[in-house]
Amino acid sequence: MLAIEKWVQHKDPTAAFFALELAMVAREQCEALLAIKERRVYGHMFALPDLPSWFSLYLTPRKVLRAYARFISLSEGSDKENYLLQRKVHKHLKNITKYGSEKKSTPVVSNKTKKDLPNPALLVADVIKHQISSATIDPEQKKKIFERITDDDLPLGFYHLVYLTCYLFYQISPAELYRKALERDVAAIENLLKLDPLMIHDPAIGYQIQTLRLQGKQNDYEKVIDAVNKLPTTSYSDISKARLSVKSDYGALIAAIAEALRKPFEWPEIRRLYDALAKDFDGTEIDPDIKSPESFDKTIKTKMVEWQNKFQLSEKQK
Repeated sequence: MLAIEKWVQHKDPTAAFFALELAMVAREQCEALLAIKERRVYGHMFALPDLPSWFSLYLTPRKVLRAYARFISLSEGSDKENYLLQRKVHKHLKNITKYGSEKKSTPVVSNKTKKDLPNPALLVADVIKHQISSATIDPEQKKKIFERITDDDLPLGFYHLVYLTCYLFYQISPAELYRKALERDVAAIENLLKLDPLMIHDPAIGYQIQTLRLQGKQNDYEKVIDAVNKLPTTSYSDISKARLSVKSDYGALIAAIAEALRKPFEWPEIRRLYDALAKDFDGTEIDPDIKSPESFDKTIKTKMVEWQNKFQLSEKQK
């Protein structure tokens, strides 16, 4: 039995479902931060690209997606299975949303329905289990993967370091982020440079940055220049601090959702979830990013209040 399967036991299914989903997003963001910092994916370090060719990919994503389609075809069977497992999870999430949106006079879920619906947390655990079992590849397959990455170094580098990570961190496409930056949206320029520091050499982006300077907007100018040395969604340049910040952010969101569901977790349980994922994926007993458990729990408590305040503000604005 996986450590995450043990963690799910005796917990509210819905609260555990969201906890697993969000903890996995945190893990994926942390892996993406490392990839951006090192320009390395699957053990392959992407070379510094021809810059004009790299910049052009922001507005021509088809080349990137075609390269990824060729790459993913090397492991088509396992990815199809993973896709079907994900569909199960999202179908159940849709059911939860439907029941929750019904009128208060109607029971949210009947006793019969509760029995019929599978445990959503266990469905997520199945997806994770499949990901772990698919992580081991034979030497011949590994050789093919590296050959494909080498052949499509430029578009695959863009896919993993920019296209995928842009959606992961900002929930928009690189093209949309780039267009916003060209409109001199300071936050967009800052986010773009955190995601892809090479873009400071893009003439169109450079023009927007220098316009800020010449207009006397010194604070904005310094903010975007400093962004080159920082990582997405954080104010840190140090990778270990950035990863810890991501996990405490999502840990706090997990805690806030569980509180809203009136099924709160004990504080160490969120840390134990990260430990369980680290054990299943990496074979370590504890999450190496969480070096001070007490400090981590305290940070989650503080950040949870911030999430709760955001929820309350959102409700007032409806």
